[in-house]
Amino acid sequence: MKKFALLIAALLVITSCKTLQNDGENYVADATPPAGYSPIFITQKMEFDKNGKDSLQVNVSNVRYEGNKTSAFIHLINQNNTLLTNASNKKDIWCEVIDSTTLGESIIKSNIIEYKDINSAPISIAIVMDHSGSMGEERARNMQLAVQKLIDNKRDQDRITLIRYDNKIAVHAGPDKDIATLKTAHQINGLQGYGSLTATRDAIIKAVTILENEPLTHKRAVVVFTDGFDNSSTQGIDDVVKSAREKNIFVSTVDYGYNVDEKMLQEIANRTYGIYHHIYLTKEFDYVFDDVYTRLNNYYLIEYDVDSFGEHKLKLKICLDGKEYFDEYSYDNTPPVGSLVLLNVLFDHDKSTLKKESKNAVKMLADYMKSSPELKIELHGHTDNTGNADYNLKLSDKRAETVKNELVALGVEGSRISFTGHGDTKPIADNNTNDGRANNRRTEFLLR
Repeated sequence: MKKFALLIAALLVITSCKTLQNDGENYVADATPPAGYSPIFITQKMEFDKNGKDSLQVNVSNVRYEGNKTSAFIHLINQNNTLLTNASNKKDIWCEVIDSTTLGESIIKSNIIEYKDINSAPISIAIVMDHSGSMGEERARNMQLAVQKLIDNKRDQDRITLIRYDNKIAVHAGPDKDIATLKTAHQINGLQGYGSLTATRDAIIKAVTILENEPLTHKRAVVVFTDGFDNSSTQGIDDVVKSAREKNIFVSTVDYGYNVDEKMLQEIANRTYGIYHHIYLTKEFDYVFDDVYTRLNNYYLIEYDVDSFGEHKLKLKICLDGKEYFDEYSYDNTPPVGSLVLLNVLFDHDKSTLKKESKNAVKMLADYMKSSPELKIELHGHTDNTGNADYNLKLSDKRAETVKNELVALGVEGSRISFTGHGDTKPIADNNTNDGRANNRRTEFLLR
């Protein structure tokens, strides 16, 4: 009889675990934040000249790097989590920007450009929501409510795609800018229809494949929320990064609690120029989605050139009212093998002659090739859509050949270099604007 009672008790434990697990993943309630946990969530905006500049927080949110071009995304936030705007013309506060490597430090001289809701490009954003069993009903609903709030408060011109996933992936809405349509598709129903394992990387790649067809006039971004480890994806981290970067799509990641793969999610965000947050409380869902959306549309931009590949550290100092405020950001701009990378060389319209200001970018690539003799390189030339297709194809081929010849002149063996032209068939920007056409007149490289 005693053995029978123990068997019944064991069965009850197994059954209850199955209910909590939803096909194998344990649900965990709100996690206890670690000591010193003090997240920064932007909750409102205020002009810099108004009150509220005490205890300034300087935040280098990310650094984007393509060839020798580097772009730092900066946010100035006060002690009330208020984003401070209209500070780009306050030259005296931007007192020091330094990029350092093992070779030394470079003082950056650059204009500060500000992007705000009013002048930021429209954005097409895919919200990728983890609905695996470990989320649990309550947490899944809170996440859904936070996304609903984001839909309600979005800008009219912005488009949203809604994706839910466990070990399967489903697009519930979008891309669409109509709020009513999005809300109808976005049901607040917890884990209904889901509750199994977790395929975060596969879900991100699904979002990227949808966004790559969005208008080139739109900034394109993925925001993924997950509370666990990826345990059923078929794609790896490098696959995610390659897919997103080649299609010029930012990936921001938000993870929750303790049982998560923070390293993977932070790496994906950093390497795809997104925002990373780690949170512990379900009440923070509202804040974190709003924060990422606000940062994507409002930021200060510092652009500068570097002269070497490898590990870099950007140091930013803001001087205000006799006080100094700092932040720094480490990044590695070494070009990944097997992925297309933009080589920032410029050509005049209808020309294949390399402009003088592009010489440093080619030299930087040549130095790297000479230090890595095992690598081969493919050069890919592109044009805008001015002129006929056959002419553009020949012009893009000539431009890629020009870069090859420059690399050879700098000491790289010609046998290691191949090139091809694509004409105007692969635009990355809108050909209806001068800036867009300039961006499409580009050369990319791929290391093998």
